[in-house]
Amino acid sequence: MNEPKPAHSADNSFRDGDPRYIDIYSPAERAFWVKVLDTSEHELMRAIDAVGTSAQKVKDYLRRS
Repeated sequence: MNEPKPAHSADNSFRDGDPRYIDIYSPAERAFWVKVLDTSEHELMRAIDAVGTSAQKVKDYLRRS
C-alpha cells in the first residue's frame, strides 16, 4: 500500500495544484508557506489579501512589510 505524498515534499513537489500559488483552503499548504516564509498564518493571510495567492507576490510583499 502506498502512503499518500504530503502536499509538499522535501523537494517542494506538489501532489495537486500549481506550486506557484498558495491554496488558502489547505491547512497543510498554509502551514508549509508559514514555515517557508518564516511568518505567522495571520501575516500570510494578510499578504494574500493584499496581493493574491501567487507565492512569489506573497514572498515579495512580506519582504517589503
